[in-house]
Amino acid sequence: MKPVQSSPSCPWSAAVPVRPSRFTSLFAEHEACNVETDFSAYQAFSVPTADAPAQLGFADYQMDPQYPTARRQGAGRAIFYGEHYLKGTGRTPLAINWLNRADTAHATGHMAATGAVRELVISRYLRAKGLEQHIVPCTGLLLATMPSALAKPLTSFYREQQLQRKPCDEHLQAISVKPAGFARWSNLVWLAHQSSGHPDRIRELAWMGEHFARPRPMGAEHEPAVGACTPTSIATELAHAMQRGLESFEAFFRAGVFWGSYHNNFTLDGRFLDLELPLVVGESVLCKHHVHGGQGPHGPIEHYGRPFGEEILFFARQVRLAFDTLIERFEAIARSGISPAVVQFLRQWIAALHRAVGSDHWVRNPEVLRERMVALYRETGAPETQIQALVSALMAREFRGESLPAIAARMTDASFPMLETGTHCNLSIIGDAPGLGSPQAAEERRLLQSCLEELDAITEVEPYLERLRVWLGVIDQEVRPAPMLLANREPPGLARTA
Repeated sequence: MKPVQSSPSCPWSAAVPVRPSRFTSLFAEHEACNVETDFSAYQAFSVPTADAPAQLGFADYQMDPQYPTARRQGAGRAIFYGEHYLKGTGRTPLAINWLNRADTAHATGHMAATGAVRELVISRYLRAKGLEQHIVPCTGLLLATMPSALAKPLTSFYREQQLQRKPCDEHLQAISVKPAGFARWSNLVWLAHQSSGHPDRIRELAWMGEHFARPRPMGAEHEPAVGACTPTSIATELAHAMQRGLESFEAFFRAGVFWGSYHNNFTLDGRFLDLELPLVVGESVLCKHHVHGGQGPHGPIEHYGRPFGEEILFFARQVRLAFDTLIERFEAIARSGISPAVVQFLRQWIAALHRAVGSDHWVRNPEVLRERMVALYRETGAPETQIQALVSALMAREFRGESLPAIAARMTDASFPMLETGTHCNLSIIGDAPGLGSPQAAEERRLLQSCLEELDAITEVEPYLERLRVWLGVIDQEVRPAPMLLANREPPGLARTA
C-alpha cells in the first residue's frame, strides 16, 4: 500500500507527470527513483479521465503562517513517488517562481550534489549516534551529469552573485531519497484554508491531522494511524507532536548539530526534514556560529554570530503560529454554520485544542520555555550567570523584539565543510563556557570534513558514487554514540527502529 501522499487521495498534493531520467542510483533499491517531471504530458486542452497516467509523482501544497513566500506554493522541486520522497526531480507545477531570477536558488528544479550528499552523510552520522528517529533520514541519492543547458546559466548566475561553488556542483546534479511517511504543519494549515464546512471536508481535515501527527516506526509510514479521531484525540496528538519536536531540537543541541535553515523544515510528527545544511560540532557547547562568505566573521564577534539553542525559540514560534492559525480557521468555518453537526464538532475541537495547549504550555508561556532552555544550557557546564544572561537576551528578542546585546566570545580553531554555495562557518565559545573538549567529537568532525571535501571536488558520476560508498562505510564504522546521547536518545512516543 502506497503512502497517502503518493496517491490522488491526498488533499494537499498536486499530481505531477514524470518520466524516466538519466540519473545513476547509489543503491540498487532506488533505481526506480530515476525520474524527472514531465511537462510535455500537460496538454492545452483535454478531458480528465478515470485512469491516471502510469507514472505520477505528487507535489505537496504548503501554507506557512510565519514566512509565506510569494510564488512558492509548496514543493517546487520535490515529489512523493511511491514509498519515497524525492528532491531534485525537476520543477513541479507549484514552482510558479520559475521566472523570478532573484529566487533562482529555489526555482531551478534541480538539487545540488553538495546538498544531497550532506543529507545522506548527516543521516548516516545520526544513525550511528542513535539519533535517527529525530529526522526523516536520507536513505540514498541519485547522481547525473548536469546538462549544459542548465549548467551554463547556473554558473553565470552564481558568478553574478560572486558566490563560490564546489566543482561537483558545476558538473553534477542529484536527487535525494527519503521515506515518504510525513507531512508538514504547513500542509495542515493549507488544508484547513481549503476546507469548507462540508462534513466530508472536515472529516478529511481531522483524519489527516491525527494521522500525520502520530509517529510510526521506520518502514511503516504508510500504515493508517488513526483510531476514533475525536476532537480530543486529534488535539492530544498535535500537542504530543509539538513535544516530540521540542525534544528533537534538544537532542540536536546535545549532539552539537545545527541545521542552518529552520523555516518550514520540520514535520508534523516532530522530526527534522530538510537536512542539506548541517553544521556538526559533535558535542554540547555554549557557542555561536559565524556564517560568512569566506573572509571570516564580519565585525567584532561580540556582535556577530547566532547562538546555538536559539532555534528552539524559532521552532516554538512556528508551531505556535501554525496552531493558532488552525484555531482561527476552525472558528471561521464554524461561524458559517453550514451544518449543526459540523459546528458542534469544530467547537469541541477548538475547546480541545485550547485544553491541550493552554496558557501554561511551553509553546505559550515564556517562563516555562525559559526554564527548559536554561536546563538544556546547564548541561554544557557553562557558568550560571552566562547561561542566565544568554537566555534572558534570547527571550527579550523573541518576545519583546529587542536586539541581542554584545555577547562576549572567543574563536575556536575548529573547521567545518562549506555549508552551502559560498557559505563558510566559524565557531566561537560564549564567555567562560568550556570549549570543545571531546576527542571523539574532534575526530568525527575531521572525518566528516575529509569526506565532504573530497566528494565536493569530484566532477564525474561513477568516481563520485564509488568514493561515497567507501565514505559511508567509514562513517558507519567510525562514528560512535556518545554516552550522554545514549541516555537521552529516545523521546517518549517514538518507537526504536533497527
